Amino acid sequence: MDTAITRDFADGVYRFWLPMPQVIAAEREMARRDGEGAQIPHSLFAVFHDLGAHLGQLGDETILTGPSPALLSDAHAVIRNALAGGAEGMVNGEDVRTSGTMARELVAVYCYPARPAIHDLGLAWEVLRAAIYGIDPKATGSKKKDGDVSDPPPS
Repeated sequence: MDTAITRDFADGVYRFWLPMPQVIAAEREMARRDGEGAQIPHSLFAVFHDLGAHLGQLGDETILTGPSPALLSDAHAVIRNALAGGAEGMVNGEDVRTSGTMARELVAVYCYPARPAIHDLGLAWEVLRAAIYGIDPKATGSKKKDGDVSDPPPS
């Protein structure tokens, strides 16, 4: 079962994947401080829960259904590390390699405040969902019939 997704993002179409080195990097970036100021890594599972706790779907739009404990910086850490882990994309019909530096630049230029923050939360949740649950290759290649509903983020 695959754990990567490919999405329209920024100036092209990019592969988002979190191999173990990117999981470790993201968890370090999302670290919290304890009472004595020591950094404690923040689990991708906790971030997945925080992001999805109040995300919903209204038609094709991702919406917030209530106050969210999610941090935008955590969403950006997930997106940045998944871009670096995915390592590839297509821009204007040309294949591109996404290094860590390019991933940083893409997030800085194309994520909030360049677009509404809800898009960043939704994308980070999709990346983590793929990493945690996997993607059924049969489901990603099939077209849905009229009236079929895709799985929305939890609400």
